[in-house]
Amino acid sequence: MAPVSADPSLLVFSVSGFSPTSAVLSVDQDVVEHLLHAQDLDVANLGAIGSTDRFDSPQI
Repeated sequence: MAPVSADPSLLVFSVSGFSPTSAVLSVDQDVVEHLLHAQDLDVANLGAIGSTDRFDSPQI
């Protein structure tokens, strides 16, 4: 868990050093974060699984 400020707006995220994504994030200058509505919990859960092929899933 991380604290989030409403004024000014602040978004905090973390990535494990063991994640395949961490190598890309360590050299890239830009990050895009998608914010989802509560009704999109199934999409959030799909993105949160550790499988590298999670976006190939026909669930959505």
